[in-house]
Amino acid sequence: MKIQPSPLELVDLAIINFHYAANPSEVASGIQELFDAYEVDMDFAVRTADDGLTRILVKASINKPAEGTPKPGYMLFAETMGVFRFKDASQVQAEKLQHLVNSGLTMTISYLRTFIAGVTGHFPLGKYWIPSIDLNEMIRMKSEGKAADKTAVKTSRRKTKK
Repeated sequence: MKIQPSPLELVDLAIINFHYAANPSEVASGIQELFDAYEVDMDFAVRTADDGLTRILVKASINKPAEGTPKPGYMLFAETMGVFRFKDASQVQAEKLQHLVNSGLTMTISYLRTFIAGVTGHFPLGKYWIPSIDLNEMIRMKSEGKAADKTAVKTSRRKTKK
C-alpha cells in the first residue's frame, strides 16, 4: 500500500536530558514483577515558535516517587523533544493541534519509550519498557488542568522478555 504523507512533517527527535541510577544488588528475583510495580510519571508540553517549528517535549520519571522510597532496581528520568513542521501553513489551527496530538505526541512518546528500552537493555537487570498508556486520558487530564504540573500515568504492564 502506498503511504499518504501527513501534513505534519517530522524534523527531528532527540533526547535532551537523561539520568539513571541502578541498584541491581538489591534484586534477587522477580525482576518483571518489580518492573511492573514501578511508578511512572509522564508529562508533555507543546511549543510553537516564530520559526514555524513546533516542539513537543515529553518527560518521564520512572521509579522516582514524589513521596517515599523508590523500589530497588532502576530509577530513570528522561526528557525528549520532537520537532515538527506543517507542510501547509494555511491549515486551520484546530487541525494542526489534532495532527500534533495524534501523530507528533505519539511519535515523541514512542521515541522516549524505545530509548529507555535500548539503554536499559545494557543494564544488569535487563530491558525496561515504559508501559502502554492511555494517551487520550493523558491529553484529557492535561487539557482540563487536573494535574497542575504533572500528569501521572499509572498503568498495568505487559509481559516483556529480557
